Amino acid sequence: MKKRIFTVIAFALIVCAVIVTEVLNYIDTGMDYSPEGDTVVTLCGETHGSAVYYEKELELWHGFYERGCRDLFVELPYYTAEYINMWMKSDSDVILDRIHGDIRGTASDTDDYFDFFRAIKKDCPETVFHGTDVGHQYDVTGARFLDELKAAGLEDTEEYRLASVCVEQGREYRGKTATDPYREAKMVENFIDAFERIGRKEIMGIYGSYHINMTNSAVMSSKLKENLGDTIECLNIAKMIKPGPFAAGISCTGIAFLLMLIVPNIIWTKRQPEGYAEYVKHENRILGWMENIGEVGSVFLLLAFKDFDPYIVSWKNGVMISFLNIYLVLIFALMVLYEIYWIRYFRSPRTMPDFYRGIAGIPLAGATIPVICLFLFAAYGRNPALASVAVIMGIGHIGIHYGHCKEAVKNTSAH
Repeated sequence: MKKRIFTVIAFALIVCAVIVTEVLNYIDTGMDYSPEGDTVVTLCGETHGSAVYYEKELELWHGFYERGCRDLFVELPYYTAEYINMWMKSDSDVILDRIHGDIRGTASDTDDYFDFFRAIKKDCPETVFHGTDVGHQYDVTGARFLDELKAAGLEDTEEYRLASVCVEQGREYRGKTATDPYREAKMVENFIDAFERIGRKEIMGIYGSYHINMTNSAVMSSKLKENLGDTIECLNIAKMIKPGPFAAGISCTGIAFLLMLIVPNIIWTKRQPEGYAEYVKHENRILGWMENIGEVGSVFLLLAFKDFDPYIVSWKNGVMISFLNIYLVLIFALMVLYEIYWIRYFRSPRTMPDFYRGIAGIPLAGATIPVICLFLFAAYGRNPALASVAVIMGIGHIGIHYGHCKEAVKNTSAH
């Protein structure tokens, strides 16, 4: 009875760990939103400064551009976006280099960020940028923009008015946090104003992930939905940049797992329980075939696809570690128990009861733990093929050893 309680607790803990991982991952990346009607506004959520995000955003923008879309909304002040539009028509990088100098020390102060603009200029030259953020660098970029308009006698233009408003927003925002309600409110105002000026045409926007989370009623995307109706799609770029499923490439994690699995089994071939060969003679052939198919399939999938390597994105300003990596931590913990199980067996008299002892409440540990790990790998890599292989492997492998265990118990009782 006590063993069953420990077994229930062990599996309950594993299930709880899986549930917690999925909930945390959903909270972290579950900000995707699709409108019930036609999409007019597509907002992409990024982490500023990371090259992998810019690569995916560029790929998305290419698709919009090919469909005829030219308006790209960005998390920049009005005047900074206007400078980029001027640079798009120039033959040098003088304007872009000035902007880079103005934002030194910010999250976007990376070469990758400015290479993103250069790629757009090269591949999508008719792109028009619309900055809808408050006036960051208002005393540098903003002041220079206004001075240049004054010098050109353009103080009565819409450009001067919009830049002045943005500068005032920057002054008011100074000293506040990045998530301050004032900023969100002004971003909404600026967005709607720019959207109206282009005639409410289809647009794509690129903003920090915080601003496009429809589950948060206080952020820009939710406020825009209140004003523009259910026409806004939100895409979390973090979901798009994770490899897999079936991302071809050698998996280092898969290699490490297979080594932890195979090495003790190789040693075991020289240290089998007494009389084990007799038990093998009684094995069910169908279960044996399923076990073999599961073994070959799992080895192939774990080695041939990099879906199972740690999901960590690094860039100049830090790293992003997915909550899905909890699966890998859980797998490693289980495989440590697996190694302890084998060490305990090798140090025992090596009888059939020794071979089929459980560990930490997990029965038939030598057969059960690898199968559990395969299911966890499948969940981590979102790999349905490995999940299918794990089912086949589980039925065959655990089925065979459960049969051996029952037979061993029967033989022990008979003696």
